[in-house]
Amino acid sequence: MVDTNVFISALLSPHSKVSEVVEYVIAHERIVLCGEILDELNEVAKRTKTSHQLEVFLSTLDYIMAESSEPFGEHPQIRDPCDLPILMCAIQNNVDVLLTGDKDFLSLRPLKGFSLRILNPSEYYEWRIRKRK
Repeated sequence: MVDTNVFISALLSPHSKVSEVVEYVIAHERIVLCGEILDELNEVAKRTKTSHQLEVFLSTLDYIMAESSEPFGEHPQIRDPCDLPILMCAIQNNVDVLLTGDKDFLSLRPLKGFSLRILNPSEYYEWRIRKRK
């Protein structure tokens, strides 16, 4: 699962390491998104005047649309309640990695009791890309 801030950063800086990470993820991983991420992407794209770029990008992106559901049972506590549906979607859909620059998500690490890894783009680069070069 790729968080909004990673996609927007890649769109705004197409020759950056974040962009390289997103390109790698698109080519080598199965991307999972949820409605909350798509809604947030559209909202941020309007504010940053990248709506057209986002529209073109999403039209070519192959991703799995996962459903979010209300948190149930034991679940991680996160500072921003707007992030909880994204976190729960990742957990409930057995996502392996949440790629994010959001400090609220990153502060949850290690996520005890769940198999979800939360990585920022630099960490993902070191873990998946650098060792392949």
